[in-house]
Amino acid sequence: MYVPELRLSQQLKSYLEESLHSDHLETSVKHELDKLLQESGSGEDEGGDVAAVPVKLVKTSLEALNKERTEPLYIHEMITDSELHLQKYEPPQRSAELEVRVQRLRREAENREYKQMTQNVHRTKKIVDGNVGKELKAMNLQIIAVVNFVLTVGGAFAFGYKAAEASMEEPDMAIQMLVGILLGTVVFFADLYFLVKRTM
Repeated sequence: MYVPELRLSQQLKSYLEESLHSDHLETSVKHELDKLLQESGSGEDEGGDVAAVPVKLVKTSLEALNKERTEPLYIHEMITDSELHLQKYEPPQRSAELEVRVQRLRREAENREYKQMTQNVHRTKKIVDGNVGKELKAMNLQIIAVVNFVLTVGGAFAFGYKAAEASMEEPDMAIQMLVGILLGTVVFFADLYFLVKRTM
């Protein structure tokens, strides 16, 4: 738990030393304050940093001083030359179990993100494959219809041509062609009618 502290300046130190002589300061607080002042020495701790004193201890000393003074002393007068001492933040160490869980959750999140990125690709591929299949089927039907149309008209022409030849004693190509064309034309329009009706 973070305890707010103030850097121990000479002015603050003198006020704290004065509060040590106060009868209104509890013995336990006096011992704590005296120990802190002795350790601070010249105002620096063993590491060379400026010593710090808890704000709570400063307020307690201020209350003791004001009970003996005729004129009140304010806290800003005590800490004029002091600064707030910020303790270095040390993040707590993660347990091995927590680290394993974090890694597992990170992998799961990455897999979900990858699936979201690739699901549209697979879906598009299925749609494209489906469209190609439908187009090929429609094209096959159209080719079959055209071939059937040509064969039907051609067959009708051939039937008319040969029928006219068989009905005459002597072959006459002009009459045979005319009969074949007429029969083929009739079958052409009949087949065209049914072809258009089927496609609409």
